[in-house]
Amino acid sequence: MFLSELEQLVKQYSERRARVTGLVRGYEAGVAELKKRHLSGIKKAAMSAKEKEDEVRAAIESSPSLFEKPRALTMHGVKFGFQKQKGSISYEDEEKVIALVRKYLPEQADALIKAEERLLKTALSNLTAAELKKLGVEIRESGDAVLVKSVDSDIDKLVNALLAGIDDKQN
Repeated sequence: MFLSELEQLVKQYSERRARVTGLVRGYEAGVAELKKRHLSGIKKAAMSAKEKEDEVRAAIESSPSLFEKPRALTMHGVKFGFQKQKGSISYEDEEKVIALVRKYLPEQADALIKAEERLLKTALSNLTAAELKKLGVEIRESGDAVLVKSVDSDIDKLVNALLAGIDDKQN
């Protein structure tokens, strides 16, 4: 194959990709117009729903005797009532808590304290090939690979996802 033939293929690819980009831009403009047209109504409906949710919460809080057994009910697709919260653990000084675990619960320290050593791949990537070889670290997929990538589109990610989706469906 000659470079001129490859240039023609790349031109055809670029034209087809530009068509996809144009269609995506049209789609996004349509979505933006729909958002603009419906957003006000959506916001009003959401505020109204939130107000009603606040009323339901207040009613439940003022009537705990209705939820002794069962503690929660489901009506009209909504579960409501009371539920035990899971709670959360917090501490100010992790090192201090670790020291206290080691002091007061030494037999449980291994189960309560995570000790972790990990290699830092970004730091390893700064080493020379000879140093990596000494450490038994391999460099994979470092050779040449075919590159076909648009350089001028803000919508590349979406277009690439669409094109990848087409590849997935064909396989």
